[in-house]
Amino acid sequence: MARDHPSEPPLAITIGRQIGSGGAELGLRVASRLGASYLDQEILQAAAKHLGVPHQNLAARAECVTRLWERLLGVFAMGGPDETYTGHERSEVIAAIPDERLFEAQSQAMRELVRQGDSVVIGHAGFYVLRDHPCHVKVFLHARAELRAERISQQRGVSIPEARAIVRKADEDRRFFIQRISGCDWTNVRNYDLCIDGGRVSMDVAEEMIVRVVEERRSMCSNRAGLGSDTSK
Repeated sequence: MARDHPSEPPLAITIGRQIGSGGAELGLRVASRLGASYLDQEILQAAAKHLGVPHQNLAARAECVTRLWERLLGVFAMGGPDETYTGHERSEVIAAIPDERLFEAQSQAMRELVRQGDSVVIGHAGFYVLRDHPCHVKVFLHARAELRAERISQQRGVSIPEARAIVRKADEDRRFFIQRISGCDWTNVRNYDLCIDGGRVSMDVAEEMIVRVVEERRSMCSNRAGLGSDTSK
């Protein structure tokens, strides 16, 4: 989406989502529609570069810590996880890196990537990390737990009871993570500009809703940038 003024900041669209609600698919559709970058695993890769460790080494740590880095690669198929950096046994490869530094590296990577152009960020606590970004649309996608369990059962080839357990665990982890880093209730609608029930709203309609909100926000950002350039003359 072209900007009207050179001083207009890139647009950041962050999509927080409950596991199994379709956030990755929706994010890809919105990014394609708007000609924006889709940022998910790219954030982890950039964070690894900041830390001076191979991306694969962060994946190795994923297998050792309890929440964020645990299950990381597997969850990427569903969208990047918003989970915690609290861990137990850590990979010796990056054992010396504190959990807080890992989160800060991810946050720094996200901010730098977003500055490069319009972006759709999936998960990674984007609504909080980019809270000071001047042109930001915050979306939250949710759905009934049973519906999400059915989707995960189909996508991962697991039983419904196993899928329900995955949903419960992911919801607990993400709630803990958001509360820890932001002090916010992860599901509080006041954290977002738009909340969508993925069980009641089709992907086509959800995409259209986000695009309409983005167009309105883009217009507001453009107007502010125009006013700023006029006053500087």
